Amino acid sequence: MKKRRRVKKGRLLLVILLMTIILLLLILGIKALFDNDDYSFNKNNLNINELDYSEMKEFDFTLNSKAYMLIRLNDFKVLYGHNINNRIYPASLTKIVALDSIVRNINDFDETSSITNEDYIELINENASIAGLKTNVEYSLKDLLYALVLPSGADASRAFEHYLAKDNLILVDEMNKVVSELNLTDSHFTNSSGLHDENLYTSLDDYCRIVIDTLLNNEGKAVLKSFEYTLEDGTHFNSTLKALKRDDNIKTYGGKTGFTGEAGENIMILYSCDNRSYMLILANADGNPYLGQNYHFNDVNKIFNYLYN
Repeated sequence: MKKRRRVKKGRLLLVILLMTIILLLLILGIKALFDNDDYSFNKNNLNINELDYSEMKEFDFTLNSKAYMLIRLNDFKVLYGHNINNRIYPASLTKIVALDSIVRNINDFDETSSITNEDYIELINENASIAGLKTNVEYSLKDLLYALVLPSGADASRAFEHYLAKDNLILVDEMNKVVSELNLTDSHFTNSSGLHDENLYTSLDDYCRIVIDTLLNNEGKAVLKSFEYTLEDGTHFNSTLKALKRDDNIKTYGGKTGFTGEAGENIMILYSCDNRSYMLILANADGNPYLGQNYHFNDVNKIFNYLYN
């Protein structure tokens, strides 16, 4: 009889122990969810064409940027917006569209590609932003992804054009294929680097969906969430957004900038605050970052101060 009681007591202790472990795992899982600086939308139930505009409003102050959009990524609710359906010239924000197309079409990022001397000369003459890749040197496709986005390298996009051409794919055609597949109506691309063209345009409403689509790919997400990266040859890149990285209650964890004289200053930022994740896009700010006129950065700080201070 005593033995049976000891067995029952042992089983009870085992059950209590298992329940305690399960409870701890649940607590840790929930804590990890809220400690995560990432977004938490459900990929299985994702429909990027169903953004919630029911609470969208405009800021009650002026910005340099002529169009803006702030989305809470946890529930796809658009909190603030102005001119979100107007066509804009995205400039180097275009490289995120290229990134999305590339990660959709490539499976092995250990393969390599390169640029030629002719590529380099052409890009310099076009005044394109470049990462400074060496000509006729093979770089892994993984390295080229970071060279494309962080320093905004048109030379990296050219290397991807060469790589995709081996399979008879044209990068800009693949970019417009993404536009078509996402049912976007105000976007069209004529090159992969964002060099100005009257027929290269998007809207903030379209563009945010392309960013979300990129985030659904693990490679694309890793690139967008990086502020620095070192190539296999030791070349180090910093993101054009690194100056905005924060370690206080607002944590900027990714994004992209873009500028041409016609486009103005554009910026897309992914950030988290108060256990929620957001995307902020600003477009067509006056100024010139090469002259130290970072008016798009000023707008970001003005919005952050208004919302979180």
